[in-house]
Amino acid sequence: MERIALVYDVDVNYVLIGHTHLPLYAVHWNCKPILNPGSIGCGKDGIARFAIIELDDGLVNVTYKQLEYDKEKLIRDYRKNSVPYGEKFISMFY
Repeated sequence: MERIALVYDVDVNYVLIGHTHLPLYAVHWNCKPILNPGSIGCGKDGIARFAIIELDDGLVNVTYKQLEYDKEKLIRDYRKNSVPYGEKFISMFY
């Protein structure tokens, strides 16, 4: 995070990150809240974990959710529809 702070020397209220597919709320970087919204549909256990971030007149509300989904159906649909790089995604995420 320190390297990011050096490159992006901007005063912000929140820091949004991604890539890990895991929901996160932490206060660290320059005492700013760090949010990772998670991922819809990339859970090896068939559970999508994600955040809904609502902005309303300067107020921020973060709600973390999780929903079960049919992982085997998703894999079948990837293959049935010849999703580009589908096999790579299947091996990485499922």
